[in-house]
Amino acid sequence: MVVCGCNSKPRAQPVNAAVKSRHHLVGRTVLTAVTFTVQPQVTTNFKTWSVGYIFPLLAVAGPAGVPVELRRKNQLNAFLAS
Repeated sequence: MVVCGCNSKPRAQPVNAAVKSRHHLVGRTVLTAVTFTVQPQVTTNFKTWSVGYIFPLLAVAGPAGVPVELRRKNQLNAFLAS
């Protein structure tokens, strides 16, 4: 919920947040794919240190949880996923 002003009633805006989150997720996915294209040594580094796969997965999977948690009306988890 977003509170507008001191004396205003809380106003829910999960639809706008979910749409923005979807755009953010698409942007992160594209950026991750571009990174693998522009810097070919990234895949070599991942073969050397396989734990490095975790970071791109978190970069994409974390924000994917935001719309899920907003649909569940759990704003704390949505914030933590972002």
